[in-house]
Amino acid sequence: MSILRNRHFTILSFGLLVSVVGNNFFKIALPWYVYSTTGSKLDLALTGIFQTLPGILGLFVGVFVDRWRKRETMIWTNIIRGLICVLLYVVVFLHPPLIILLILVMLLEIVGTFYIPAENAFLPFILPTEELTSAMGLIQSIAALARLFGILLGGVLISLVGAQLLFLLDAMTFGVALISLLFVRVNETVPPLTKKASFAREWLDGVRAVISFKVLLRIVFVTTLTGCVLAPLDIVMTAWVKGPLHGTGPMLGMINASLIVGIMVGGLLLGHINKRMPLKTILTLSLVVAGVSMSVIGLIANMYWAMAFGVIVGFSMGIFNGSIFAMALHVIPEQMRGRMFSIINSISVLAVPLGMALYGWMMVYVPLEWIYVLMGVPTLLSGLSFLLPLKDKITDLDKSHGNGGKETVGTGS
Repeated sequence: MSILRNRHFTILSFGLLVSVVGNNFFKIALPWYVYSTTGSKLDLALTGIFQTLPGILGLFVGVFVDRWRKRETMIWTNIIRGLICVLLYVVVFLHPPLIILLILVMLLEIVGTFYIPAENAFLPFILPTEELTSAMGLIQSIAALARLFGILLGGVLISLVGAQLLFLLDAMTFGVALISLLFVRVNETVPPLTKKASFAREWLDGVRAVISFKVLLRIVFVTTLTGCVLAPLDIVMTAWVKGPLHGTGPMLGMINASLIVGIMVGGLLLGHINKRMPLKTILTLSLVVAGVSMSVIGLIANMYWAMAFGVIVGFSMGIFNGSIFAMALHVIPEQMRGRMFSIINSISVLAVPLGMALYGWMMVYVPLEWIYVLMGVPTLLSGLSFLLPLKDKITDLDKSHGNGGKETVGTGS
């Protein structure tokens, strides 16, 4: 791909690939270690809570990301997260109270909330505007590939070397990502602060900007809805494979892998699709196809059909996710990227526990086959929402793409 000829992007992508593999090592190793040492489902639940609570802070960290240089922010987050993982590796051999472990985990996640908005805000400094959509698609694919590799290899390594060593391996992947960033050098500007600048004022400016940009407001609505609806997919899939399909663990793994493969393919093709279809059409079709395919998975209780439509769901969501973040990069002012990306990401993350609770409750009373339909229909409707005649200037954004991104997209009053 031509975008990989960009040295800085290729180096950054390599660091992303390695660090995402390490993150998935950690995601597998932590609950395994906690449950193996305590045997308590309550402790396991507490671990999940401490991992997800820092997502709330993501609403506010963007103010600091906008104040700081993005590359330096990414470097320091990798250093701190690597040190925390090393500390976790050392601490577990001392068999401390669980609360000590959970505090370290929460600190790790808090530092991590700074990384994603910094990375999103950094991309326009290393890529021309016309390549941002292809870049977001490729990043989707790289992350999906790393997630798949991390999950499969992490499970094997737990059996071979134990969960504790995976904490150290995660620290090493942060080190690789750090080294890759040292080779990425670009002219990065940081807007000067006014004398009256305050944290509260800057944060409120970011919130007002998200609300005033009709394109972003629609993105927040749709990503929140789809995040809520698709959050419980893993637990629904597990119950469905063990129940109606009477399947096994490997069968569950193959179906989950089909989703990841679909995301990878969708991300790789996003740049080509973006050049041939209007943005509004891409956003609409991707969610409509994902919603229909999700419903079909539940209605046809067959492993091979599930894998086939799983690829379609993953492909559609890979296209959708890459497109909306590329759209956001085009319309968000440079000086507000950190704030606005952190707000959008955090709202989507906060929708996850809501979806888990809602669909977890429905699983008790509704047949699993229809749970898929109840996930598919809202996804489909969220796609159709892009057809509503709202003045969010998505059409203008399509024109700016066609002109190499030289036009400015307004707020849509």
